[in-house]
Amino acid sequence: MTYALTWLPAVLEKAGLKVAEVPGWRTRGRREMGTVEGVICHHTATNKPGNMPTLQMLIDGRSDLAGPLCQLGLGRDGTYYIVAAGLANHAGKGSWEGFTDTGNTHFIGIEAENSGLLGDPWPIVQMDAYQRGVAAILSHIGAKSNMCCGHKEYAPKRKTDPSFDMPTFRSAVQTFMMGKTPKPPIAASDKKDRPTLRRGARGPDVEALQRLIGVDPDGDFGARTEAALREKQRELHIVPDGICGPKTWAILSGDETPPAPDPVVPVAPPVVPEPAVPEEVAPAPSAQMEIGAAGLKLIQYYEHCEVAQGGGKFKAYPDPGSNTGLPWTIGWGSTGDDVKRDTVWTQKQCDDRFAADMKSYAKEVRAAIGNAPTTQNQFDALVSFHYNTGRISTATLTKRHIAKDYAGAREAFGWWIKNDGKVLRGLVLRRKAESDLYATP
Repeated sequence: MTYALTWLPAVLEKAGLKVAEVPGWRTRGRREMGTVEGVICHHTATNKPGNMPTLQMLIDGRSDLAGPLCQLGLGRDGTYYIVAAGLANHAGKGSWEGFTDTGNTHFIGIEAENSGLLGDPWPIVQMDAYQRGVAAILSHIGAKSNMCCGHKEYAPKRKTDPSFDMPTFRSAVQTFMMGKTPKPPIAASDKKDRPTLRRGARGPDVEALQRLIGVDPDGDFGARTEAALREKQRELHIVPDGICGPKTWAILSGDETPPAPDPVVPVAPPVVPEPAVPEEVAPAPSAQMEIGAAGLKLIQYYEHCEVAQGGGKFKAYPDPGSNTGLPWTIGWGSTGDDVKRDTVWTQKQCDDRFAADMKSYAKEVRAAIGNAPTTQNQFDALVSFHYNTGRISTATLTKRHIAKDYAGAREAFGWWIKNDGKVLRGLVLRRKAESDLYATP
């Protein structure tokens, strides 16, 4: 039989969206739906290449759940695939705006192609289509924007999708329903028609970007390209989002001058023959010497606190300078056995862990330098170095510091600029900041 949601293609096309009708969709469904009251947003949680690689699964279902799994699939290029006109198994048990355990009956399910993992950002064209499509459906059924929810809101104890922030999403949906168009966060292309590129993109524009950032130009914007782009953005003092938009294109290609970095620490004069910090003004560290404000500011400048996701939380991310992506990192550069691919922390957890790490690393630095005369700025620089490398007990700069060879110790900071055998510009800049701090009285 033909089910009731045959109006879906016309409504989406009227909103200016791309629509692909999957054969047999009009008669596909578990049964007829009840009155449609809203929309539940999902992501597919798969990490396969292509525009809509999970389409067949959405139609047929999984071994543990019969299909169809949604009414609409949303590809990475913003195309809506019409999967079913009847009831779909997408919601399960949960509650939203007074509708309890009836999500399948009263809500249309949209499964957008995205893994939900770090490094799989939402393409602007896909997010724009997501917001416009939901707005068009809600307007058609006479509902308000509050009748759009994420699966993680409908079933918060068992679901985490979609990976974006739902209040922000609903705000954009409401703007579309009011007949306005939200300004996209990054333009789709720049004045030279260079497209905004992110992970998943392919082609000659990706090759051009890869040449600019020193990556083998294979035309595939994958994890390695994203990591290299983030590192280059940090080097150039651009927001390290791993997306090559108009601003990044302009700076990488030399059309614009990179912005000046925010001041982090006082800049010392060039190295002079005598020690930058004479022995007679360098007091011995107390047993309780801790990192100071200058050191904390330096570390947080280079570590950042990323990657934020919805609800003010932060998700673990792979080391951008490592060939393997290890170790998994979260917050202010925190690593450890408790930080894994799926680790998510609040801002407070990130800050608390950073404070605890600073105590621990400061203790290890105190143990490594013993009673060697040490100023606060020297101590801060050594803690920053150790936090990044973990090598305070074996590094030559530590031995030179203990021997009161302060100029030599400052020089030795500059030796630690490689990761996996490659010189990283970000490490060059960090070692320079640490050595400058070390030499500041």
